[in-house]
Amino acid sequence: MTKHFAYGSNLWFEQMDDRCPQNAKVGIGLLEDFKWIISERGYANIVESKGDYVLGFVFTISKSDEENLDDKEGVSSNLYTKEKQWIKGSDGERKRCMLYIDRVRPDEGDPKEEYIVRINKGVNDGLNFKPQHPQKRTKAYVRKYIRKFIP
Repeated sequence: MTKHFAYGSNLWFEQMDDRCPQNAKVGIGLLEDFKWIISERGYANIVESKGDYVLGFVFTISKSDEENLDDKEGVSSNLYTKEKQWIKGSDGERKRCMLYIDRVRPDEGDPKEEYIVRINKGVNDGLNFKPQHPQKRTKAYVRKYIRKFIP
């Protein structure tokens, strides 16, 4: 089993259940020194940014789930690269998690129209999950980072 840190539309539980039917929900996690953006391609991305942070959701996924997710995230087409980063869980423990980053196109852009709906569903599911992350308030995070791009 792999721990996966979702920060974009995969925060939406229904989408994750469809893409990764064997997933198990772990809880809200925090990635330090990165910032959430919408990339020039119109989808969520994270970029390194000292002092910023990304809130997301940690799932455990099976090998076949991971292969499905690699396909959906366009790993073979170099849309996203798969990396491992240290994520601080709501329990205070650090977990090494797999995530996807677009390192080729780090510039900000506007979201695809259909993507706005998926991000908002993800915010409602993944970032409103209890317990909240004790170090960061999710409403303040959404206001500061996500609402800049997603109405």
